[in-house]
Amino acid sequence: MASKLHKSLRIILPLLLGGLLIVLLYRKVDFEVVRSTLTSDVRWEVIALTCLLGPISVLFRALRWDLQVEPLRREGMGSTLGASILHVQGSYAVNMAIPRLGDLWRCTSMQGYTGIPFSRLLGTMIAERAVDMITTLLLIIPGLALNATYFTTFLHDHVRRPSVGDGPAGSPRTWLLLILALLLVVFLLRWLIRRFQLRRKLQKGWLDFLAGLRTIGEMSRGARWLFLLYTLGIWLCYFFAFYLTFQAFSFTEGLGADVALVIFSLITISSILPVQGNIGPWHFVVIQSLIFFGVAADPAASFALIVHASQTAVTTLVGLVAILLLPLLRENPES
Repeated sequence: MASKLHKSLRIILPLLLGGLLIVLLYRKVDFEVVRSTLTSDVRWEVIALTCLLGPISVLFRALRWDLQVEPLRREGMGSTLGASILHVQGSYAVNMAIPRLGDLWRCTSMQGYTGIPFSRLLGTMIAERAVDMITTLLLIIPGLALNATYFTTFLHDHVRRPSVGDGPAGSPRTWLLLILALLLVVFLLRWLIRRFQLRRKLQKGWLDFLAGLRTIGEMSRGARWLFLLYTLGIWLCYFFAFYLTFQAFSFTEGLGADVALVIFSLITISSILPVQGNIGPWHFVVIQSLIFFGVAADPAASFALIVHASQTAVTTLVGLVAILLLPLLRENPES
């Protein structure tokens, strides 16, 4: 019962958070402006192009992951490429159900299709996420440099910085309780390991995990170059999927790539929040940013609603199709 409640809360709470933010953002929007934008001020061919860039970026991500996964495959098994593509595409649909579950799902499911230990697959996933984190920082730095005034204004207007000692978080008693709780958790884990003799299994899992992390370092020079090219392809698709949408609306077509990079940097930061499809945080960042750069509030809200809904729908649909196609791999093990 408690497990079902926990699973339900993992789905419902992020949706409520995103939904509440959407309600707050759109409660004063004139939906006649949204309707007018939908019917007469959208270049749908541009929107269609940006929607295609989403699945293409995911394809690059799958090709990159396969460079790590392929050397780990069991002996006598065929190529892992098909499984890698379908699992990475499908993980985006899973994330729409439960935030952050997609990566764990693809590792768990991939184990069933390839026989590669989950811990090794998890290591490869964490390694690629570390690369993405570095890439994100490399994007944010020039974005900040291009328009430091905007970032400082945005943070000043929308982020409250509590003073040291403000509230329970600054209380010495709170810190003492946290330290005691951490020590208790460590003690319980050590007791469980000894009680159920899990040490050997954990050691094997840890070694498999490290093997997954080492996959990038053990690649050939050619594979490393491909890994970097795929990483570049992922982030170029992400960026242009957003930047090109400026050309789909008359009220944003005058905004340049520098503005797109600034907003894209904030979008990337907002994606850290565990909300399905970044619903809510994405809209907040885009609407507030467009208003700062001179777009009126109602058109900015229309832009965010149309762009996010269309791109998310396509990526989720492609992911669902990928999940439906997965059983075909069992019928054709050489794929």
